[in-house]
Amino acid sequence: MARRYGPLSPYQGKAYSVEEMESALSAWAPYLIVERKRDIDEVVEATAQTLADGKVVAWFQGRSECGPRALGHRSLLADPRSASIHAFLNGVKGREAFRPFAPSVLAETVPDWFDVTRSDTTIQSPYMSLTFPVLPSRRSQVPAICHVDGSARLQTVREKDDAWYYRLIYAFSALTGVPMVLNTSFNTLPGEPIVESPVDALRSFLATNGGIELLSMGCFLIRRRPFPLDMANVDPALCIVRKAEGVLLEEVVCDAETGISRSVRIARGSDNGTPQWIEMIGGDLDLVVLQLVDGLTPLAEVVEAVLDVLQEGTDDDDEGFDETDVVAALRRLYALQLVFFSV
Repeated sequence: MARRYGPLSPYQGKAYSVEEMESALSAWAPYLIVERKRDIDEVVEATAQTLADGKVVAWFQGRSECGPRALGHRSLLADPRSASIHAFLNGVKGREAFRPFAPSVLAETVPDWFDVTRSDTTIQSPYMSLTFPVLPSRRSQVPAICHVDGSARLQTVREKDDAWYYRLIYAFSALTGVPMVLNTSFNTLPGEPIVESPVDALRSFLATNGGIELLSMGCFLIRRRPFPLDMANVDPALCIVRKAEGVLLEEVVCDAETGISRSVRIARGSDNGTPQWIEMIGGDLDLVVLQLVDGLTPLAEVVEAVLDVLQEGTDDDDEGFDETDVVAALRRLYALQLVFFSV
């Protein structure tokens, strides 16, 4: 008798150790708030609650997926009940507005939400490859995953195939009554494939500048550290501004008459030592701020020093900068992970 084989697991990528995750977290520590949980139950509970609160979560667990779909190991997840989350996520990912998002659904609940039109109610679509109409009576409950024609491309999730992801969706269902989550690939940078490593995940997470509320990576719950002036307990006179390690400046365009830089690019060393270039950092103000960051001076004094330098080079007819402009420049540099703050 021929032996029957089940479908091949799509999770064929590398499994990363806790030590590899800790190493990546250490490299980006100035920009992160990290909470280590004792077990998966605590990770699932906190992540499900964040989703139920309407926030976007990055879910990085286990071996990465092979193939074109994110199937719950390198995924951005959201609440399918939110009518506004579709536009928000397209903005986070830089996607066209017409592109739909898919649901990951507890397999046993599919007939309760989708018109499977089959007597066999154990529909399996583990690779997010089958499309079914959402039941008309359910469409208003999950607008974020409904295409314009009322359909959705499903990923069915069974506990025996993916216990962690199943338990997350089950926990979300217990909180909301909806046994599915919106699932899209975890990649946010232009031209970026689905993230693979912990370093990839952190870089992509931080690039959204707060668009992703939480990164669940192994036993770690990771949030973006706020800009210091957004925290009530931070004194600008005691908060030291530091330049990120490995940041280099290269002027690429100058005004022929004055020699003033009009465009710069920033190099920061990558994991393999090859510079990663940021072509523009916002103009002359951002460049002046970055040049005056010495790693010793408090934030309040950096702001004053920048204004002094700008005042010296400002004509009476020119529009001057004020403290608000300098703080905005520091905020932009922080969002690009070019400066950080010791509080």
